[in-house]
Amino acid sequence: MKPKIAIISFPWHSNGPYTFISDVLKIVNELCETIYVINGNTKKISFESDNVLLKDIKIEMHLLNDVQPKFYSAILWIIKCLIVQIKQSIMLIKLRDEIDVAIFYMAYPYYLIPLLVSKILKMRTIEVLTRSKPNFLSARALGLQDKILFNLLDCISPESFSIITDLNLEKYSDKISEEGARFIDTAKFYRFKDIGERDKIGFIGRLSYEKGVLEFLDAIKLLNPHEKLKFLVIGDGKLKNDVKLKIHEDNLDNVEFMEWVPNENLHYYLNQLKLIVLPTKHAEGLPTIILESIACGTPVLSTCMGGIPDIIKNCETGFIMENNSAEDIAKNIKKAINYPDLEEITNNALSVFKSKYTLNNAKKRWKNILMCKKKPKNQ
Repeated sequence: MKPKIAIISFPWHSNGPYTFISDVLKIVNELCETIYVINGNTKKISFESDNVLLKDIKIEMHLLNDVQPKFYSAILWIIKCLIVQIKQSIMLIKLRDEIDVAIFYMAYPYYLIPLLVSKILKMRTIEVLTRSKPNFLSARALGLQDKILFNLLDCISPESFSIITDLNLEKYSDKISEEGARFIDTAKFYRFKDIGERDKIGFIGRLSYEKGVLEFLDAIKLLNPHEKLKFLVIGDGKLKNDVKLKIHEDNLDNVEFMEWVPNENLHYYLNQLKLIVLPTKHAEGLPTIILESIACGTPVLSTCMGGIPDIIKNCETGFIMENNSAEDIAKNIKKAINYPDLEEITNNALSVFKSKYTLNNAKKRWKNILMCKKKPKNQ
């Protein structure tokens, strides 16, 4: 019998989480009898099906800088976090006879109360881990609840298995299921241009300090201008004006800057790149842009953070840099673009991608995750 599930997620302000939730719905739609999505921004979810029922709690979070003064904004955020969890818990109680499994996805770290309610209601509880070891003080403080969460959960599905080590989850090995939650639509992301026909080196992502975009621009200044390299920066975020100013003041005439492009157009730009650079300094799960790049045959140069080393093996399926200093980025860009066989790198990466991150493979993993089956011993 197919399970009846609820996906509980936090009503984040940004659009990214809703893209991920929509993708998960594509995966589990055929595997479940009914799917309830409990969120405060259901209008941003793009997937529709007769057995997907959106339950909107009618509350949306704000960006801390959007409300002034900041002290008031922070207090309002805390109050909203509590209200969100209470409303989600009330919804779970109302639907208690219609739900077998409660899945917490893109909900961390604000789901302790609905998790407790789910346990009282005797639902099977699963968190899909999309995070890694916290770097910031506030994140570490919120991480103090992790021991409670992991003890209450029936199943833990890491986005990538490196997360298990990062979060010291070995003690919960009896709860760890297969890695899941991810697939890339190969009808949207595919290779149409050979690596030898590409002429740009790119950064695509959120323009924030932790993503290392400023270090990337500093690295461009260190590269030999006589090599006539071209660069592309695509993104949006709080550093957008800083990025524009830096390109102008440093006379980076070989850098093309574009604000965020629609997801359906992203494959076009990835196919222009001979190399994509991810100089992130913040531990995270597995960045989607890595999988999208691989699907488009674009080699990846990245720092070794979170779930990245599960996919990117240095000089095998991509390139790993020691840190995200401008000097190290520049050195590794030279190394990567002069690698004797970039085509082999892209083919190796694509083989790994096809073995895990297609829709059919994601459905197989999720079938086990929904049953809380442990990960296979060979993984």
